[in-house]
Amino acid sequence: MAEAPKKQEPSDRAARLNPPAEERLLLKLKGRIIFLNLCDIDWIEASGNHVRFHVGKESHLARMPLNRVSEKLAPSRFCQVHRSIIVNVDRIKELIRCSPSEFIVVLQDGKQLPCGRHYSGALKALFKDKL
Repeated sequence: MAEAPKKQEPSDRAARLNPPAEERLLLKLKGRIIFLNLCDIDWIEASGNHVRFHVGKESHLARMPLNRVSEKLAPSRFCQVHRSIIVNVDRIKELIRCSPSEFIVVLQDGKQLPCGRHYSGALKALFKDKL
């Protein structure tokens, strides 16, 4: 039997510009539909039934609960650090310990976010006993 030809891997740039559907979020905002690449999201904050996606200097407010957003995010890439905050792990620059179970999460752009004691276990699990 003849083997099927091997599929060529896309270049890194092409993959970033055209990620697979599960690597993007679709947001419906005031008559527009925005496609957000998950890798571009810095952090996400909840406010009632709305969620604000912080992407660089921009932010997008969408009407959906935070738990619905978190279901779509890879736990290896995103971590909930507070009841209303999810961060992109790749954007974390520094963790400042406030107490044995609480941290301040400092992002690469200098933004400081609280990490509550109920959520610090998730950070510790991601960084495997280095905390």
